[in-house]
Amino acid sequence: MKRLLKRLLLGNEALPQEVTVAICEPQREIAVWLHGGDAPRDVTYLHSIACASPFTVCIPFGSIEALERQYGGDSAFLELREQAGAQRLLGKIGLRCSKTISAGESCLGLFRARSCVNYCLPKVRFWGHYLQQAYWTFTPERERTVFELRHDHGLRLAAVAEILETSEETARN
Repeated sequence: MKRLLKRLLLGNEALPQEVTVAICEPQREIAVWLHGGDAPRDVTYLHSIACASPFTVCIPFGSIEALERQYGGDSAFLELREQAGAQRLLGKIGLRCSKTISAGESCLGLFRARSCVNYCLPKVRFWGHYLQQAYWTFTPERERTVFELRHDHGLRLAAVAEILETSEETARN
């Protein structure tokens, strides 16, 4: 029953919290555009992830003045789109400039994420994942571990009990 409910809420998608993906250069799947300044700017091959937590993006600029004039407030955001076909909107990340670093005649802008929207999955699927995340947040660690081992990794109760060095009865409760 639990598996059926999980499948109905979450579908077959497993959304990891963090992944490392090797991408061949130049990648041609996704275009990344910086908005909020005078005109949208293609930063597909210019940006990099400076930090995963808090999520921070590094983008080069011609000068600190240009960066602060165009993207100094909270109006900046990244838009991720398919590069081919219909160029479907995949997601948006709201940005706040947190720091500028001078690099000779140019500079680097460090932007922290202030919001994000993912358009890749239907909203109902995300609600299911948000419910699961809330469950994990408010469930004691051992119960969460049992849940993950049994439902996410498909282990039998006996194997879970062995891993946790406890009885099957304790793992079941």
